[in-house]
Amino acid sequence: MNPENTPHSRVISLVHPDRASDFRAVATPTKYIREARSNFSTACTQCKKIDEDDKSLKRCAQCKIAAYCSKECQRKDWPFHKTVCKESASAVSKLLSSFTVNPVIHSYLQLAFASLFELYKTPIIGRPFIARCDAVIRPEKAYFSRLIIGELTEAEMTQTEGMLQIRNFTALDSETSIDDTRMKAWEATMASVPENCRAMHLALLEYHMDDTVQSIVTPIEITDIAIEAAREKKFWKVKSVIFGPNHQIPFSTESCIEFLNNHIRDDPNNQLRLRQQMNRADIQKLLETLNY
Repeated sequence: MNPENTPHSRVISLVHPDRASDFRAVATPTKYIREARSNFSTACTQCKKIDEDDKSLKRCAQCKIAAYCSKECQRKDWPFHKTVCKESASAVSKLLSSFTVNPVIHSYLQLAFASLFELYKTPIIGRPFIARCDAVIRPEKAYFSRLIIGELTEAEMTQTEGMLQIRNFTALDSETSIDDTRMKAWEATMASVPENCRAMHLALLEYHMDDTVQSIVTPIEITDIAIEAAREKKFWKVKSVIFGPNHQIPFSTESCIEFLNNHIRDDPNNQLRLRQQMNRADIQKLLETLNY
C-alpha cells in the first residue's frame, strides 16, 4: 500500500489515564516470571517423562517444538512427527512458557474453562476434558489499523512490536481429541498431585500456533474459586474512556479471554515477557490474511 494513493485518514487510540497504574496493581513481576520459567517442566513428546530442569530434553532440530528424552523416543515418535514437522518462523512457542507460568493469566484461563464447560452445573472430576485456542502474535490494534489504510512508514513496516494474544477458545470432544499422548500428559500431572487433592478439575489446553500445524498441550487445574465465580456470573467492571469508570461487561467465556488479552496489551514495557519484534514477513502475512 502507498500512503500517497490512500485517502487521508487518522487513527485515534483512546487510553484511560488509569491504565498503567491498574496494570501495575495486578501484574506479575518480571522476577517471578523468570524464576517460574526456570522451574518450568517439559515432558518428552513420546513417553511423557517429565524433565524437571528442562536440560536433558533435546528439541527437534527443524521445528524446535517437539522434545525428546532420548534418541529412542525420537525414533518411535518419528512416524507421526514427520507428518507435522516443518521449519517455522513462529516464536509463539518461545513465549508460551512465560504465558503458562503467569498466575494472573492462569486465573483468567480457569474462569474461561469454568464458564465454557459450565463446571458449576456438571463437575468433571477424575477424567480429562480439553479446550483449544489459537496463540498468535499481533501488533497493537492502532498499528494494525494504520497498516490496513497504508499509513505506516517504511521503518514501521520493516519491524514493529507484537504481543501474544489468544483467540477462538473452544471446547473439544474429549472422546476424539484426547489421544494416548494427551492422556499421558493428563495422567502424569494428576500423579504429581498429592492424593488428598486429586478430587479436582484438571483440564488440558491445546495451543495452536502461527506457521505450524503442531500444537502444545498443557494441563490446567480449575479451582473451586473459579467455578464459584463462573456460577455467579457477575459483571466485569472496567474503566472506559467512552463509557465511564464503572462500565459493566457481562461475564462469559469470551469476556474472560478478552480480559486476558487486554492484560497483555496493557504491558507496553514487556514486564510479562509476552512481546517480541515482528519482521516484515510477519507484517506482510497480516496484510494477506486481514484476520485480526
